[in-house]
Amino acid sequence: MTQRLEQILKKQELTHLTEVFSTEGITDSVLGELSDADLQSIGITQLGVRKRLLKEFAEYASPSASDKIVPTDVSKPSDVVDMIPVAGGVLPATSPFPDAKVASFLIARTQVTVAQWRTTRRWAQKNEYGFEIGDGPGSEYPITCVTWLDAIMWCNARSEMEGLQPVYYIGDIVFRRDEDIGSLNRNPLANGYRLPLDKEWFWAASGAEKGVGYRFSGSNNCDAVGWFHEESSHPVGEREPNELGLYDMSGNVWEWGELETLHKIEMPHFGGSFREQSVSVFDFHSQFIGQRIDNLGLRPVRNVEDAFSTHIRTGIEARHCFGEYQPLDFDQPIQMINIPSRTIPEYGKSESSDISISINAFTIAPSPLTLDQWRSIYGKAHSMGYDFSKGNALGPAYPVTEVSWYDIQKWCNARSEIEGLQPFYLKGKSVFRRSYAHITTYCVGNGYRIPTLPELQWTVKIAAVSICRTYVSGQSRSLFYYVDNRDQATSHAQIFMNDGSRDILLNYLPEKGDEQNSFLLARNLQQ
Repeated sequence: MTQRLEQILKKQELTHLTEVFSTEGITDSVLGELSDADLQSIGITQLGVRKRLLKEFAEYASPSASDKIVPTDVSKPSDVVDMIPVAGGVLPATSPFPDAKVASFLIARTQVTVAQWRTTRRWAQKNEYGFEIGDGPGSEYPITCVTWLDAIMWCNARSEMEGLQPVYYIGDIVFRRDEDIGSLNRNPLANGYRLPLDKEWFWAASGAEKGVGYRFSGSNNCDAVGWFHEESSHPVGEREPNELGLYDMSGNVWEWGELETLHKIEMPHFGGSFREQSVSVFDFHSQFIGQRIDNLGLRPVRNVEDAFSTHIRTGIEARHCFGEYQPLDFDQPIQMINIPSRTIPEYGKSESSDISISINAFTIAPSPLTLDQWRSIYGKAHSMGYDFSKGNALGPAYPVTEVSWYDIQKWCNARSEIEGLQPFYLKGKSVFRRSYAHITTYCVGNGYRIPTLPELQWTVKIAAVSICRTYVSGQSRSLFYYVDNRDQATSHAQIFMNDGSRDILLNYLPEKGDEQNSFLLARNLQQ
């Protein structure tokens, strides 16, 4: 070991690591090349210690590096919120909610730091937000002196900053300022940041499915995993993590949480702080939502996926339709599944009915088209002469809504032409690209189209596609899907929905879109 490394260890009060570096033969010449993974491999398990050392090493290797953001690991700067997946399960009998079920979710690896809070706040101030600056001894310390309302505004701001759907609203408006909170509500379907529910926090703190029943989060020794009975807080991640890799779930600062029912006066906080002697995993207190104290911060969570995109049909195991959002290019393929030919009873008839309909083999998308998929071809399609609407949705990875029956026909034709397929919808002998077409000629080609009622009925029945939910005017509702009625004599569209116990079929104006209507893509299979 050489002189500069010795100076760094002495400066950071880490001289007990001298033998570790010496044994590994690490010298000044390689300090700038060390990564977070390298430090972990030689036995430095505390995240905060690794971060401090990496900052010092970077400054030594490059004088200008002191102006850069300190990395929390090899790929993430210190103001990035590092989220850890937590598998769902059942809380232990020793918890405040014995045997309660908890769904899967994501949770921040550390408490929100001063750097994370203030990076988000700088963006938020330019975008109509009004939460406080908070406090903390340094950039890598947990943010404190923030109210519960500040915390949920920060969550909304962070969500919007990252292109996620905010969770908290005043009526139908995103909650950005601490004003009248009488109509404060949550969108439980959103994929943005939020505060953990009490059950979620207890589940994560206890180690979830990896938990072994420790008194504190990650150990029976409170000093191994948390800061208690201290003069002030400490940089995040300096003690050992719990079984999930979460730091400071015990001690350092309390963490704001919330209840399933939004309480407008007080909310829970968890984990204990540097002021207490010790606080076990399942201890908690409540605090007035407008209180600011110097030992109370936050740790956000997020839904794993779009929570509304689950089966609502009885007897079918709930599953997600959509994964995490990733921007799409128009040339990315759309997943389709093949459905073999079949004879089924006519709509509204029983299984024993003699009146039946034959369905030819076809292929169908297993989940609704997303807003991102819809808009991925919008610009190219309009340059080709199409005039369908932009559509709308709760977020890019949610089902596109507010598109009309005619819009969907034109979108299908545009996507078909882009892929070199034969457009399905014709206006007379011409491809249907613009305006309305009350009498549409159907092609027997291989292009995209809307499924017929028998096709949609059958694929829902065999659980090949998902009947999903959306969030409309503060309520979770089932989506209606457009169906192709193939009736040349009428000028109406039809929408179909299965509400879990029955099929519903309604007539609908073909030129009108709605926030509860979406569609599935289908194509003919070549015989």
